[in-house]
Amino acid sequence: MFITLLKNLTKFASDSRFQESATRSLRRYEGLIGAIYNDDPYFDSRMTCFLEWFILEEPAADSGDRVLDIYRHERARGSESELAMIDSLDNHIHDIFLVKSVRQGKIKVTALFANRNFTIDDQCLSETINRNEIFEGRIVNLNGAWLLTQGMCHHPSAALKFVKAEMKRIRKTSEDGPGEFIFRLGSMLTRWRRARNISINEIYR
Repeated sequence: MFITLLKNLTKFASDSRFQESATRSLRRYEGLIGAIYNDDPYFDSRMTCFLEWFILEEPAADSGDRVLDIYRHERARGSESELAMIDSLDNHIHDIFLVKSVRQGKIKVTALFANRNFTIDDQCLSETINRNEIFEGRIVNLNGAWLLTQGMCHHPSAALKFVKAEMKRIRKTSEDGPGEFIFRLGSMLTRWRRARNISINEIYR
């Protein structure tokens, strides 16, 4: 049901009335992380991350409502289960996660900004992800279980020391959360993928 909700939100966001705000948001997103090209091998994952950011965070109407707000009002009225999932999605955690262990569909991670440990339930992902990987993602608590949304952006494990240090600094000095730094990391990842002859330490710093 949760995956169905995410798919429904993505389809809803493609409505023509959101075209102008989506285009504007994509320009801003690419201005922060770098251009996304159709032939990039990571095009799908980057666009999924963008769409989730647009749906969950960006104003999509003159009123300032997000796609999530408008969907809740127009499509989810009367559906208690869907309204509950939307509320949970609205309270998601967006962070950079370090994979601590993977076993039998359970992925134990540390959210580096929140400085908390979580166990994510995801059988499919557990078959492809490995210990010590780091990734940008959003997790949602549904009925006591932590689930990932579909947008994930993997960063090189060699950048972990830098990422941990920056998250610790931001946690101590900023009240705005990790959002700006997550965009910075996205920009660094774009540069690293397009300039493989440059050391990771020269980019992630």
